[in-house]
Amino acid sequence: MPGWREIPVAPAGWRDEVSGKHSKSGRAFLDAYPTEWTFPGAPILTSRGGIGTRAVPGRSPFGGYDFAAEVLR
Repeated sequence: MPGWREIPVAPAGWRDEVSGKHSKSGRAFLDAYPTEWTFPGAPILTSRGGIGTRAVPGRSPFGGYDFAAEVLR
């Protein structure tokens, strides 16, 4: 998927880890997300650091991987 490293970065805390629901900032982010990156299996970049930087399969709201943006830099 060319260009996935340039997609917008979701803010930290965009998704509640316990319930899986989107926070208020997360919903606003997804409402403004580029439509060309909302297909089934599309990845998402999330702003997160520390020890939680692994790529998580299926955690994107579109069913794809959730990548830590900090690892790409």
